[in-house]
Amino acid sequence: MEEKRKQEPEERHSVKVQSKAIDWPKSKQNRNSSIRSKSQGRLKRLFSNLGNSFDFTLKGTDKKLLMILFILVLFGLVMVTSTASYTIIRRGQESVMGFMGKQMLLAGLGFLAMFFMASLDYHRLDWKLLLALAPVVLILNILPRLIGTPVNGAYRWLNLGFTTLQPSEIAKYFMAILA
Repeated sequence: MEEKRKQEPEERHSVKVQSKAIDWPKSKQNRNSSIRSKSQGRLKRLFSNLGNSFDFTLKGTDKKLLMILFILVLFGLVMVTSTASYTIIRRGQESVMGFMGKQMLLAGLGFLAMFFMASLDYHRLDWKLLLALAPVVLILNILPRLIGTPVNGAYRWLNLGFTTLQPSEIAKYFMAILA
């Protein structure tokens, strides 16, 4: 009996030694692919909370306030069109309805931006993502001074071809989320 007990631990030990895996050095290609997969994993983790930070159901939204806002925007569109129509007709730049259509499109984009920002739960954003976006926002605010289009002597606008962009507006939203 004692002989069997002594032999069992030795057999177990020998089995463990035989089943031990041997680590071979990785080739250069395998090393590069493992580094690439690690960096992709970091990016996935960085942006994973971004998808979970949105709630497009708009629960808790004040419907009356939203309707008042919509009516005020429509009223503003009518006032801008009526004010600008005299100048548009006099200069012959474009049709009044074309101007109003352009203003309506921009108002619609503004509403989409509003719903996007309202559905964002900034508490769930990863601070590393915000810190990664900070240099982009900073560079965007420096660019108008270097390659911007002057408007009344001020270099605050970037000409994108189809529209102009004022980067300080992006910085304003970024700072609100960061704070």
